[in-house]
Amino acid sequence: MMVLSVILVSIILSLTLDVHANHVDFLSDEYIDSLNKQGLSWTAGRNFAADLTPADVERMFGPRPPHQGFPEYPAPSERRSYYRGGLNAAPSFPPFDAREHFKSCAPIISVVPNQGACASSYVSIAVFNLNFL
Repeated sequence: MMVLSVILVSIILSLTLDVHANHVDFLSDEYIDSLNKQGLSWTAGRNFAADLTPADVERMFGPRPPHQGFPEYPAPSERRSYYRGGLNAAPSFPPFDAREHFKSCAPIISVVPNQGACASSYVSIAVFNLNFL
């Protein structure tokens, strides 16, 4: 059993070291130069400040771990009670929840995607909806 444990640990360590050895900093000048030396039909350049970290770029795209879902947006009746002065306020229009009336679209319209710091809502929503086609 001890031999099996040692073998398993050594395999995990070798895979971990291999992943870190092949890590490429996509924001570095070396990476940009290596792309330009490949003779592509386009020229790579710096789009961000030189001191920007990969974590900063990830924040712009608003990544989320795959095991976490999008937060649910409250139903209109819940929002109305907050914006119209409490639960006893009379609504000026009949309640309408698109998630109830268009149940086939509920997976698309019931989530609010994380857009990160980029504020590119039109792009985020378009790509998000294309994933359901």
